[in-house]
Amino acid sequence: MEANFNLLRINKSQCDAILSYCALLQILLALIQDCIINIGVSIDTASKLRVISSLLLFLGTTLLTFKRKPKIVLISYSAFISILSFSFIVFPQSHEFIFNDAIKYSVISISIVLAIISINDIDIFLKVLTKVSIFGSLIGILYGITWHPALTSDESIYSMSISYNLLLPSMVLFHSKGKLYKLLFIITVLVVVLFGSRGALLFIVTYLLYRILFKSNVSKKLVFFLCVGICLLLLPKIINCLESFDSLSRSVQLILSGSFFSHDSGRTDIYELVLLHIAEAPLFGHGIGADRFYLNGFYAHNIILEMMLQYGIVAGLSLFFLLTTFIVVAFLNFRLYRDYTIIFTLSGFLPLMLSGSYLINFNFAATIGYICLLFKSEQHSTKFLNENITYLQ
Repeated sequence: MEANFNLLRINKSQCDAILSYCALLQILLALIQDCIINIGVSIDTASKLRVISSLLLFLGTTLLTFKRKPKIVLISYSAFISILSFSFIVFPQSHEFIFNDAIKYSVISISIVLAIISINDIDIFLKVLTKVSIFGSLIGILYGITWHPALTSDESIYSMSISYNLLLPSMVLFHSKGKLYKLLFIITVLVVVLFGSRGALLFIVTYLLYRILFKSNVSKKLVFFLCVGICLLLLPKIINCLESFDSLSRSVQLILSGSFFSHDSGRTDIYELVLLHIAEAPLFGHGIGADRFYLNGFYAHNIILEMMLQYGIVAGLSLFFLLTTFIVVAFLNFRLYRDYTIIFTLSGFLPLMLSGSYLINFNFAATIGYICLLFKSEQHSTKFLNENITYLQ
C-alpha cells in the first residue's frame, strides 16, 4: 500500500515537471526561432517551424491539463472562442488579429497559463524554470556567436525579439546560486547589449539594482559601486574603442549619440493615433486586437492603451488595475517567492508598457500562470528556495 502511494506521488511529481517543461519550452522555441533566422533561415520558414512546434507542444500540454483540470480547460477555451466570435461579428477591426495572431499565438498563451496553474508543486516548476533558463541562455549565446554582418541588411545590429526573449532566463540565472550561473548571466547580458533593445536592457539593470541594493550585504554593495566607479572612469576610453567599430548595436549607437533615453522609436506617433481611436469609442472599444487594424499590423506598444482601445476606457483600465492588484498582492503576501514575483513582473508584465502585445506575449502568459499558481498553492515549501543545488554539475 505504501509502495503504491509512493509510486502515485512520483507520478504526480513527474506530471508537474512535464507541465512545467511544456509551458516554459514555448519560450525556448521563440529563442530558437531567433537563432535560426540569425544563421540565414528565412523569417517565413522559421516562423512556420516555430508555429508547428508550438502547436505540437500545445496538443501535449492540453491533454495533460485537461486530465488534471477539465472544467478549467473547457471554460477557458469556451470563453476565448466566445470572445473571438463576438468580436468577429461585432467588430470587423478584430478580423486581422483573429486570422493572423489568435490561432498562432493567443491559443498557445492560454495553454501556457493553464499548464502552469495545473501544477501542484510550485518548487518543481521553479526547478524546471532554472533548467530552461540555462538552455535559453546557451541559445542566446549561440545567437551571438553565429551572428555575421552579411546576414543583416541593417547597418546596425539589432534584434528586439532576442533581447526580450532573454529577459526571463537572464534574471533567473542571476537569482540562482553558483558561479557558473553568474557567468552565464554576464554573457547573456552581453548578448543583449550587443544585439538587443534598450527596453530589455533597462529591465535587466532594474533587477540587478534591486538585488544589489536590497538583497546584498555591505561588502557586495561596495564591490558593485567600485566596479561602477571604475567603468565611469574608463567610459571615455570605452566610447573611443566602440566608435572604431564599423557595426554597432542599436543600443550602443544610441548611447554614443546621447539619445538612449530620448529616442522613442516612433512610439509617440503610435500613442497619439491610439488615443485618437480610443476617443472614437470610449465606452465599448473597438474589439480584441483592434490595434492591429488601426496601426497596419503593428501593436499599441503599451498594455494600458491596448486594453482601452480594445475594451473601452472603463473595462480596459479595470482589467489593467485587476492584473496589477494581483501582482502587488502576490508580492506582498508570498514573501518566500518575492524574488520570482519580481522576475516575472520585470520580464512578462512591465515590458508590455513599452513594447509588444499582451495577446501574443508568452512571457506575459507565464507571468499570469505563475501568479495564479502562487494563489492556488496550498503549501509554500521553502525546500527549493533553501537548496544550494547547481544543475550544471
